[in-house]
Amino acid sequence: MVAAGEIKLRVVEEYARTNLSIDLGAFKETAFDESAGIVSVTPAVTCGELNAYLSGYDRFVSTSDCPTVGLGGFLLQGGVGMGFSGWGYAAEQIASIDVVTADGELVRADAQSNSNLLTSALPVGLHSSIARVFYFSASGR
Repeated sequence: MVAAGEIKLRVVEEYARTNLSIDLGAFKETAFDESAGIVSVTPAVTCGELNAYLSGYDRFVSTSDCPTVGLGGFLLQGGVGMGFSGWGYAAEQIASIDVVTADGELVRADAQSNSNLLTSALPVGLHSSIARVFYFSASGR
C-alpha cells in the first residue's frame, strides 16, 4: 500500500501491518514551468496547497471540492472535482508522471514513452509502481 496522507480506516491499518507500506506523506514538492504552463506536484500535496501555490502565477487546476484531499489519491481515482462539469476529469489534464517501477527504476511515462504506465495509472491507480511526480497543465484564470 502507498499512502500520501492520513488514512484512519481499520482495514487499511490491518493491511499495513501485514504488507509492505510506503508513506509518502512528507514528500511534498510543487514547481511550475511558466513557459510550458506545466505544474509538477508530488502525491502528498493537497488540492488546497496546489491551488494556493498556483494562485501566485494566476493559474489553477481542477481539483477536489475538499482542499485537504491529497493529489495522489484524487488523481489516480480519476479526479472528479469542482471543475468537472467545465474541465472534465482532472486526470485527463495529466501530461506525464514520474514512476518508480517494481524493479526500482525511475521512469517518465507519457503518451510517447512508457505510455502503458500512464494509461494503467488512470483512473484506477498503479498496482506495481509508485507515482512519484505528476505533471499536468495549469489553466489561466
